[in-house]
Amino acid sequence: MTTTNITLQNTKSLLKPRPNDSHKGSFGTVNAVVGCARYRGAATLSVMGALRSGAGIVRLCSTEKVCSAVTVQYPSATLLPLPETAEGYIAKTAVPTVLNTVKPVDSLLLGCGLGQCADTGAAVNLLISAAKCRKVIDADALNLLSATGSLPEVKKNGALRGCVITPHVGEISRLTGKGIAEISENMESTAQEFASEYGCVTVLKSHKTVISVPNEETVYISELGNSGLAKGGSGDVLAGLIAGFLAQGYTEKDSALLGVCVHGAAADLCARELSMQAMLPTDLGEYICKVFKKLEE
Repeated sequence: MTTTNITLQNTKSLLKPRPNDSHKGSFGTVNAVVGCARYRGAATLSVMGALRSGAGIVRLCSTEKVCSAVTVQYPSATLLPLPETAEGYIAKTAVPTVLNTVKPVDSLLLGCGLGQCADTGAAVNLLISAAKCRKVIDADALNLLSATGSLPEVKKNGALRGCVITPHVGEISRLTGKGIAEISENMESTAQEFASEYGCVTVLKSHKTVISVPNEETVYISELGNSGLAKGGSGDVLAGLIAGFLAQGYTEKDSALLGVCVHGAAADLCARELSMQAMLPTDLGEYICKVFKKLEE
């Protein structure tokens, strides 16, 4: 195994130009299956990340309550209201609606703020296996894979192959059965083993971020970012960014590298101006813009 540090300088060359004759269709569609009655903020933050990535269309696929909350802050998001359970979670019956909407060229963001509900867990399993598009699987979608015991079947049918997953150490602990302390001491090997076993780009988050790509000996490490990101919602922004890059046609590897770099660099700019103590995930949008300005110079 070899390691490479992720920096703004070595990531800048990955960014594609935006032609003057382009239109919203030129930059793809993100379908964000996120949120529930309890976690509307997670949906808002993931949609913000996808919008700030430069994606042409960000479609929020969620319950009416979540859609109403998100559009107050981000009216440029389009909406696909989905059926919900009595407790306000996305219902299993939503799956055909999503599958009939998502096109192969789109990206699917699955997980942020979905909550822990058996019905939603069934929906997650179906979408991971049946949605024929590029996917980012984050947060509660990963937790539901663990909770429903469906990971062996996912491994058998190769449903994670070609996906990007974005677990923190607690989530990958639940997926692998390894202890958090062991994972924290061996982040590079943990990410590489999971990427190899399941065929997915693995973005493992902690005090640093480690990216492993299937069939690559090189593991990518980012020490961008700071403890100001140690607040609920920061990972939702990152997941949205990565899904946005996928929708624009970047590879899974480049989407992960760009997303992690932009997210971490924005957090560092934000901390310098607002402090690590008081900065919030909602503050990151402005600083994501500033990072893109640097990358475009």
